[in-house]
Amino acid sequence: MRIENKNTSQAICFKYYSKTVFNKTYLRNNFDTGLKLQDGLEKGFIKHTNNSWMFRPGLQKCKELYSYISNAYRHEKKVNVYNYGCSLGYGTYSFILGFLKKKNIEKFFPVMAKDYDKDVIEEAKKFILPLQWEEFYNIKQILRQKNINQFMEVKEDNKNGNYIAYLLDVLKNKVCFSVADIRNDYENIIPINSFVMATNFWPYMQQQDKIKLAKDLYYRLEKNSYIKIDYFDNNKKFLNGSTPAETLLLDAGFKKTKIENLFKK
Repeated sequence: MRIENKNTSQAICFKYYSKTVFNKTYLRNNFDTGLKLQDGLEKGFIKHTNNSWMFRPGLQKCKELYSYISNAYRHEKKVNVYNYGCSLGYGTYSFILGFLKKKNIEKFFPVMAKDYDKDVIEEAKKFILPLQWEEFYNIKQILRQKNINQFMEVKEDNKNGNYIAYLLDVLKNKVCFSVADIRNDYENIIPINSFVMATNFWPYMQQQDKIKLAKDLYYRLEKNSYIKIDYFDNNKKFLNGSTPAETLLLDAGFKKTKIENLFKK
């Protein structure tokens, strides 16, 4: 969630660069505080947040998505993968780890991970991820027989009983972080064979900007390309009367797939 809320000239910017180390947001450790996010959006207090975690839609839904995408591109030699609003890269690394057991995976990498917040990109480039124990457990579930130590050095965070993951080169080399705003950077997306994760920022955008972005993405993308959003982008609790991203993408011309919140050009 990174897009600025332009409804206020005195926005309060609640964000964190890692979940517990910096602790600069009232979001994250207690999901019930999402109600405060709703209140902040309605009153224009929230500029943006950098609230994210591993396998955000749920582990099983992520597995279904990765299998679908792997099959959709099974005959392609190169797939262009983008993650807009990437924050520290939790969604990016979820995608990478989910593909480690697939065949011919190198065609999906590096993932182009982008966020308009230059500060959070600087933190992402340190390749350090705070993890709650549930996230660490899910990583082990995804990797199964693979040794987690091949990909990251994980230490316990004695302050709160969670973990800190120090990522190794095998993961670092599969992602490229950069500062970019999808509202203009969509022009740099390769039109063919692209999988675009545009997740968890739509509620922060003004209605006219969302409509324009959906249309811009549709006219930019071509054959065998997909857009992925998340449940937050459609949750009426956070939309303050504006249109869900799913509706905007369908109105622009995208088609639903059998995978929830995944749309095809």
